[in-house]
Amino acid sequence: MNIHIVGAGAIGLLYGGYLAKAGEKITFWTRKEAQRRVLLEQGIFIEEADGSTVKIEEGQWTARVLKQDGCDDNDAEEGMRQEVPEWILIAVKQSHFEENMISALSHIAGPDTRIACLQNGIGHIDKISRRLGGRPVYTIITTEGSTRLADNGVRRAGLGESRLGMSKAQAGSGLDALHDRSTETLLNALRKAGFPTLLSNDIDKDIYRKLLINSVINPLTAILRVPNGDLLVGKERMTMVRLLCAEAERAYRACGISLDDDAFEMVAGVCRSTSSNTSSMLGDVLHHRATEVDAINGQLVGMAESVGMDLPMHRTLWLLVKSMHP
Repeated sequence: MNIHIVGAGAIGLLYGGYLAKAGEKITFWTRKEAQRRVLLEQGIFIEEADGSTVKIEEGQWTARVLKQDGCDDNDAEEGMRQEVPEWILIAVKQSHFEENMISALSHIAGPDTRIACLQNGIGHIDKISRRLGGRPVYTIITTEGSTRLADNGVRRAGLGESRLGMSKAQAGSGLDALHDRSTETLLNALRKAGFPTLLSNDIDKDIYRKLLINSVINPLTAILRVPNGDLLVGKERMTMVRLLCAEAERAYRACGISLDDDAFEMVAGVCRSTSSNTSSMLGDVLHHRATEVDAINGQLVGMAESVGMDLPMHRTLWLLVKSMHP
């Protein structure tokens, strides 16, 4: 299968590397020429949680630099059109979404190309769909954790689970389209590459479940500079986690969003299962990068405001993390 990966960061390299190893035809779209050259000349290495290192030799993919017109200095647009991807997986963080990047997708995608997003937070799916003329956009929700070590290397936190689906707003009444041949082909490719993936008929529930989890864990770990598991150490931290969960639950109820599980137990379970993980938001803060807090806590605060509610704790976290942006 011909799959293009937009963004060669921690998740993009993890997915793209193992998909290439499994025999899929992969094209990476990078932001910089230097990373493009490294990928083409040095291959990809992935450090697994058990300490082993998997080297995926160069020559098993191609790499291009994403520019405004969707081309790079090494490829004419006409040449690109001869290799239209079946799927584009967008693996850049929401903080890196730019109009130029979204515009470039229209040059890369063909009329039958499917697009799937791997970002945290909400708000980006409809934005991409509108910018691409209403093209439906899929969502991949994953518990995979990965840290980028170099332009061509990542450390995997452990085996996660992924869910592929389309939100009701995107699918309308066409949810049956999820079960077509192209979707099944992607699911099989992801499973073959070592990513346990399920097809979800209610991806919205998965999206809002992850939004709540991220809205508590990510900003707290970023501010306290601790791994996920340390949020459960000490009465004061546990109290903050409980209060943030309760505040988000009230907003969800007011917005008509249901959760199958108690929010605190859900968040605490993730903290335990990923106890040694450095959250992506903490990683961004430590490396002096912009975070996804607007797409997570900012969106949650905005969602509550739409029904006349204020979320003072989540608003405070949002502003604190924003104040650390470069």
